[in-house]
Amino acid sequence: SSTAQGHHGHVYIDEYFWIRDFEKLNNLAGAMASHAKWRKTYFSTPSAVTHQAYPFWTGEEFRNSKRGKKTAQEWPSEAAIRQGALCPDGQWRKVITVEDAAAGGCDLFDIDRLRLENDEDRFDQLYMCKFIDSTQSVFTLADLERCYSDQSLWKDYDPDPKALRPFGNSPVWLGYDPSRTRDDATCVVLAPPLEQGGRFRILEKHSWRGHSFTYQAAQVKKLCERFNVQHIGIDVTGVGYGVFDLVRDFFPRATPIHYSLETKNALVLKAQDTIQGGRLEWDAGWNDIAAAFLTIKRGATASGQITYSASRTDATGHADVAWAVMHALANEPLNTNKKRRSRWSTLPQGSYGNARTGNNTAAITAHSGLYVRGARVRPDRQHGRVPGRVRQRRRPPLHPAGVSHRAGQAAARQPAPRHHSALQAQPAVA
Repeated sequence: SSTAQGHHGHVYIDEYFWIRDFEKLNNLAGAMASHAKWRKTYFSTPSAVTHQAYPFWTGEEFRNSKRGKKTAQEWPSEAAIRQGALCPDGQWRKVITVEDAAAGGCDLFDIDRLRLENDEDRFDQLYMCKFIDSTQSVFTLADLERCYSDQSLWKDYDPDPKALRPFGNSPVWLGYDPSRTRDDATCVVLAPPLEQGGRFRILEKHSWRGHSFTYQAAQVKKLCERFNVQHIGIDVTGVGYGVFDLVRDFFPRATPIHYSLETKNALVLKAQDTIQGGRLEWDAGWNDIAAAFLTIKRGATASGQITYSASRTDATGHADVAWAVMHALANEPLNTNKKRRSRWSTLPQGSYGNARTGNNTAAITAHSGLYVRGARVRPDRQHGRVPGRVRQRRRPPLHPAGVSHRAGQAAARQPAPRHHSALQAQPAVA
C-alpha cells in the first residue's frame, strides 16, 4: 500500500476488500490513472463490513464528502447495482453471484454440491457476494490485517510441496481440526518463535474432504516425516478420536483436545492475545484464514455461561482453519510472562522450603562456609541419608575360608586377596 506507484496507465486492484490500508493504496495507485484515457477497475470477493473499502463500495464515503450539496442523481438501489449501474461518484458497480454466472451460461459450477460443502454463512460470503457482519465477532479485521505477510520473505522456508525438509530441522507445531459430516478436515503447520514473545508463522495449511480417518492420519504422518514436529493438537470430541488414536501410534506426544466451555474459552483467549499482540503471521493471499476468524462470535449458553461459536452444528461446520490454528497455539501457555522459580537457595531450608529464621540466623552467618554434619553421618560424607530412600546392605568382604583377614582390611572395606600371605604355591612334582 505504501509503494504502489509507477507510470501512468490503467489501474486494476484485485481483492481490494482484503487489502490492508486500502485508503492509502487507493490514493497512491489511483493517481496513476489521472489521465482521462485511463480507468480504474476494482474487483473482489466481499470480506467484512468493517473493512476500509466497504464505505467506498456502498457510496457512504462519497455521500459524506458531498454532504449538504446536491448530487446529479440519486444513489442506485441494490437491485439496480445487481444489474449494473453508473453511480453518482462516477464508478460503475455490478454484483455477480454464482447463480448469475450459471444463468449467463457458465456451466463450470455445481451449485448444489457447493451448498452441501459449505454452510449458509460461508456460501453467502464466497458465492453470493454478501459481507460478513463482524461487529459481533471476537476478532477484528484490523487486528487480522496486521497478520498479513509475504511468504517469499521467509528465507528459512521452502514452499515447494516436493521439498523433503522444507523447514530444515526447525521445530513446528501442528493443529488439526478433524472432519465432520460436511466439514473439511484441516491441518495447519505452525512455526513457533525461537525466543519468548516472538512471532508465529503459518507455513502450510491442508484441507481434506470426504476421506476416512485412516487417510487423514496418514496425511498427518507424512507431515511428521517432512517437518520436525514437536506438538500435535487434535480435537477428539467427535470423529477426531479415530484420527488421534492412529496418530498416537507414531507420535505418542499428540495432545487430545476435549471441547468444553473451559477449553473453548482458553483457545479463543490464547488466539486473541496472540493476534492482538501482532504475534501471528500468514501469507496475505490466504483470505480464508481471516474470514474464518471473523465468523467466531461470542454467545451465551442456557445457563448464562459465555461460549464461542462459529455457526458449527453436528451437520455443518465452519471456521475450520481458525480452530486448527488455535489447536496449534494451545501448546503455548496463556501466561507467557510467568517464570519458573528456582528451588535452590544459599540458606538452609526448612520443612516447607522456607528459610530458617530466628536465632539460627546469626549462627548461619557466622558459619556460612562450614558444612554441618547431622547425626549418624559418616565423616567422609557431606549430607545425611535422603528421607524415603531404601537403604541397601553392602556385600560383606570375601576372604578364603579358614584364613583370617588382615587387620584393618574389613574396616577399609577392601576385598581380601586371592592368595593369603601365609600360603605359598608349591612347585609341581613330576
